[in-house]
Amino acid sequence: MTRSQTVASKRSSAATPKPVSLSVVRTHAAHRNIAILVNRLARPAEERILPSGDRVATLEVTVEGTNGQRSETVPVSWFNPSTDIVELAAGTELVVVGSVRRRFFRSGGSTQSRTDLTAVHVLALSRRTAVRRVIDAVAIELAQ
Repeated sequence: MTRSQTVASKRSSAATPKPVSLSVVRTHAAHRNIAILVNRLARPAEERILPSGDRVATLEVTVEGTNGQRSETVPVSWFNPSTDIVELAAGTELVVVGSVRRRFFRSGGSTQSRTDLTAVHVLALSRRTAVRRVIDAVAIELAQ
C-alpha cells in the first residue's frame, strides 16, 4: 500500500485520528527547522489582529533550567491560532511544535532583532491523543 493510500484509508476510518500536516522550513534536504517545546505557559496568550487581517497570538513558554541554571521564557508566535487560545491559562502545560525564526525590525532609529518560535501546533499536554498525533507527524517528517 502506498503512503497516499494509507493516508486515505486513515481518513476514512472514524476510529483512527486524522493525520496532521506539519509545515516546516527546509534549508537543505537533510536539514529541518523543527522545534518542540514541552513546558508551562508563563502568562495568558495575547491575541491581536494584523493590518493584513490575520490574527497572531503571542505566548511565553517557560523552559526550566537544568543543573541549577535559571528558567528562561521562550517567545512564541502563533499565526491564525485556533479559537481555544483564550482557554489557555498561565501554568497550562503545553506542547508547542514549530520553527525557530529571527525577525528584524526598526525601533528607535536602529535595526533590532528578536528570535522566537513560530508555532504550527500548540496543544495542551492533557490532550494526549492529539499530542501523540502531532509528535508522530514530526517523526515522519524527520524520517523522510
